[in-house]
Amino acid sequence: MAWVCDHDGSAGVDRGVSHNALQRKLPIAPKFTGRFNKGVDYAGDPVQFEKEFDEDLYVLAFAVREFGLPSTLKLSVHSGSDKFSLYPIIRKLLKKHGAGLHVKTAGTTWLEEVIGLANDTEYGLAAYVCGRDMATIMQLVHRLAFGMVAVNSATFTGAPIPFGGGKASGLGREGGIEGFDPFVETKYVCLGHLGLPQPQDACESNASSD
Repeated sequence: MAWVCDHDGSAGVDRGVSHNALQRKLPIAPKFTGRFNKGVDYAGDPVQFEKEFDEDLYVLAFAVREFGLPSTLKLSVHSGSDKFSLYPIIRKLLKKHGAGLHVKTAGTTWLEEVIGLANDTEYGLAAYVCGRDMATIMQLVHRLAFGMVAVNSATFTGAPIPFGGGKASGLGREGGIEGFDPFVETKYVCLGHLGLPQPQDACESNASSD
């Protein structure tokens, strides 16, 4: 039901609380359903979140009571600062249980969130990137799960271009050298020593003739 997390966001024990972590008085960070992406509101069912948050507060009270832990032990919610649909729920339940809260708003960079949001789709045909910093652009190009990525452009046509994508956008490519792949078979040929001079033998022969 709960995860023990250090302040750097690293997870500990699933469905339990480690003794060492509790001794260090770390906040308990529940693993909720739904998505907590930065820059947007909570993506999930608020009713389910309320149920889970209520249950986790009961677990927190039990841990304090049964293990003699500090009454200041708190739940940690890695929410960011824009989960507006959850704040009334959190406020209501904290008041109900008389509990506190540890809010974590940092850790994941905006670039990680952009990549996660872009890849969170069943389709994978094309993506578009606009920017000037080449290090950032190349990181996006390599990590976006799309068959084609256009940088500061919107051109995906022409015979040399291997047009195609992945996931629900299909397999294979149309155009470019890759477009021939479905129509050809690769043959591998391995030739053993046929009495022909080997590269080393040829070098020795040339050296002796000189």
